[in-house]
Amino acid sequence: MNCKQILEQKVKQIDEYLEQYLPSEKEYPSIIFEAMCYSVFAGGKRLRPVLLFSACEALDGDIKKAIPFACAIEMIHSYSLIHDDLPAMDNDDYRRGMLTSHKKFGEAIAILAGDGLLHHAFEIMSDACVKYCSNETAKAMQAIAHGAGVFGMLSGQVADVISEGKQIDEKTMYFIHKNKNLNNNNKKPKQKNKNKNKKTKTNKQTNKKEQQSFRHQNKSSHELTCGEIVGRNTENTERIENLV
Repeated sequence: MNCKQILEQKVKQIDEYLEQYLPSEKEYPSIIFEAMCYSVFAGGKRLRPVLLFSACEALDGDIKKAIPFACAIEMIHSYSLIHDDLPAMDNDDYRRGMLTSHKKFGEAIAILAGDGLLHHAFEIMSDACVKYCSNETAKAMQAIAHGAGVFGMLSGQVADVISEGKQIDEKTMYFIHKNKNLNNNNKKPKQKNKNKNKKTKTNKQTNKKEQQSFRHQNKSSHELTCGEIVGRNTENTERIENLV
């Protein structure tokens, strides 16, 4: 197969996974689930989940573990587009040749559909973290949360909004594009420790004991979570695993 055929095959597969993870439109209130699905299946290229799967395959990773994170990234992307099209933002009537969410369902439902996709993305990722109980899944969720959060995509969007109609320098333009597109590698600002140089030997020993105690408590809590908590999307996960 050539690259185009491989891409088409992956997109089809991703769409099947998304159908399984998204809430059924038969649930009440159906309009919110219809609006969520409308935007997700409005003709996206699925480049983000395709890249995630390709990276996973290149590193001999477990594709089953990657599925919820690939779907979550696409949901977060769709949520950002819904909000980006709103009258208060870009005020667009069409996206990919289709009516934007607020033109199709009204502004209130469009806002809630975007919120729904964002929260559902984190729900399926957290379910995966509970199910697999691995450092890799926890770090994957952390990276996605950071990329979409106040030090990532959100800050890029804010910079875009406040720069509207203004002459901006190259640094600001780079910041907007780097952060708004959910591809930043910035790290959270670290809080300065004013007492760093005031620690005595006794304090260091005390801190070491406290850290050991914390790690012990955290380990016990983690084992309890893995052993007793069952993810809410177990049924959906089983269906998806049958597709792999």
